[in-house]
Amino acid sequence: MRKLSVCAILLALLLCMMLPVAHADVGNFAGDSDWGDSGSYDSGSDYSWDDDDDDYGSTWSGSDGGSSGGSSSGEGWSMSTLVIMGVVIVLLLLFAKRSKGGKNAPVQVNTAPKAADLSELLKNDPDFDVEKFLEKVRNLYVQMQNAWTAKDWEPMRPSLTDAFFNQLGRQLEEMKKAGRTNHVERIAVLGATVTGYERRDNLDQLKVWIQTRICDYTTDDATGEVVSGDKNRELFMTYEWTMVRTAGAVTKKEEGAASCPNCGAPLDANASYKCPYCGSVIQGTDYDWTLASIRGISQRSNG
Repeated sequence: MRKLSVCAILLALLLCMMLPVAHADVGNFAGDSDWGDSGSYDSGSDYSWDDDDDDYGSTWSGSDGGSSGGSSSGEGWSMSTLVIMGVVIVLLLLFAKRSKGGKNAPVQVNTAPKAADLSELLKNDPDFDVEKFLEKVRNLYVQMQNAWTAKDWEPMRPSLTDAFFNQLGRQLEEMKKAGRTNHVERIAVLGATVTGYERRDNLDQLKVWIQTRICDYTTDDATGEVVSGDKNRELFMTYEWTMVRTAGAVTKKEEGAASCPNCGAPLDANASYKCPYCGSVIQGTDYDWTLASIRGISQRSNG
């Protein structure tokens, strides 16, 4: 039975590569079909660093329900072939689901990988508090989804690197031009774990495993009709985030205690990243952790 499920997933992935895809959740990871690892953590491809806006950011390139860039993979496939493949996929999925107990069967979710050894980070930054850091990550996930639904991306600028902020902003602009709104609702962060630390390219980098639950669907702005997704279907998403900070920076002991590295004037981390005193442009990574990339691990649905 497991072989049938695997075959169904492979066929679904192939079909998704040949058909147009729809935008969904921040970074376009959620989709109409489940994908990714079925039960254990998958480290996936190596993380690569690039300051170029066009190459830096989301590293998921599979059936994520809407990766940017488009594809012409379906050329040469007849409509009858696609229909037959679709029927086979549906039958296999239904058969596999029935064998597991039908719609009431529990959703299989990923198991969190082992928490990272942060002793090297703590040597330089003894005030780093992993629980406070993970609280920041959980809040950021919710804030990002809300900003995505509201199609107001500017408030997220201080929390993301410039390159990643611009990349996601371009995806959101495409959605605006298409006259679509992606709704991400019933958001819950089910788990978050720091799984890796390294110093690279003059940056401290933390890998964070995140598991969430969302309801994701897209509507047409003119008619209000749902064009993709399902208002009632819950998606259980697993991601890997990369959070970065300038190497050697340390945790602020008090909220709002950040200062301009050029003139020393106090800065409001929730305001503009341009010093109001000396005019210097401040990078968020100079004094706080910012989100540099998201990689999709898996999606599971409740039906």
